[in-house]
Amino acid sequence: MSIQHTETQNSKQSPAQKAKETAAEAAEQLVDKTEQATSEAIDAARLKADEVALKGQSQINQVVQSIGRAIDAGGASLERDGMLGTAGYARAAARGISSAADEVDGFNPKNVTARVEHFVRDKPLAAAGILAVAGFALASFVNTRSGK
Repeated sequence: MSIQHTETQNSKQSPAQKAKETAAEAAEQLVDKTEQATSEAIDAARLKADEVALKGQSQINQVVQSIGRAIDAGGASLERDGMLGTAGYARAAARGISSAADEVDGFNPKNVTARVEHFVRDKPLAAAGILAVAGFALASFVNTRSGK
């Protein structure tokens, strides 16, 4: 047998080697697709969480502002009734509540979603465990409520 003929035989892959390489390529493609799908899912979840947080933030701000206005109106009523000391306390409480509403309005929910995202990326098993426990708790709650 010539050296050239031996090299030609060695350069041909056996069916097992071809299958191994095909499987490796398929696994690599699967990993790439999984990473892409995971990234897209995280992005979609982040956007939805930000949307929900902003909506909740707006609603909480409106409720807290309304409570502050109601207490302030109560303070005005107390002043008309001659209860100046109590009216002062009511107005101070109303200012405090208004300040709390400003704090809610200044809250940035994107910081929270970024922290959650980092936690999930850094500790995926812990995040999966937390989600599993939350799922079991929710299922238990739903089962209890539907059993009544």
